[in-house]
Amino acid sequence: MTDATPFFTPATPGLAPGLLLVVAWWLLLYRLRRGILRTALLGLGGTFLHEFMHFLVGLLLRGHPISFSVLPVKVPGQGWTLGSVQFRRVNIWNAAPVALSPLLMLPLGAAVLVGALAPALAEGEFLMGVGLGYVAASCWDACVPSRTDLRMGAKSMLMYAVLGLVLWAIAHGVGR
Repeated sequence: MTDATPFFTPATPGLAPGLLLVVAWWLLLYRLRRGILRTALLGLGGTFLHEFMHFLVGLLLRGHPISFSVLPVKVPGQGWTLGSVQFRRVNIWNAAPVALSPLLMLPLGAAVLVGALAPALAEGEFLMGVGLGYVAASCWDACVPSRTDLRMGAKSMLMYAVLGLVLWAIAHGVGR
């Protein structure tokens, strides 16, 4: 048996100040969302990561992405869209993972906090810490799938939920 080193402990140097810095960045991003220009500029990193997750998962699951944009576009009757990815082959099997792919930014933000931000602050690299704090906060700020994402993947999510329930019922002998 080998000794496993934990990814982090509450005593990890720089973790507490790093978490405070991420929360400060997140609050700043949240509070300054009053105009499309400020929202688009401050949220550009998060928008890029959000759309990149859609692109990457769509590419891996054969959704055939055909366009990628992080430029704000006014959609008549709906407001502004900060970014988008269009696909050629999104279907019942890949729509849910593609729609929910921004949730992958949750562990990405944690990895930035623990693996880069906390060590940078522990070593006194405060300017680097400020930048990494923005990256982690952007990950967590933009990780929520949009209404459009959820609408696109709704039938697929329902199919996976029903399939999961059927498999659970079979595994647990429900109905015998």
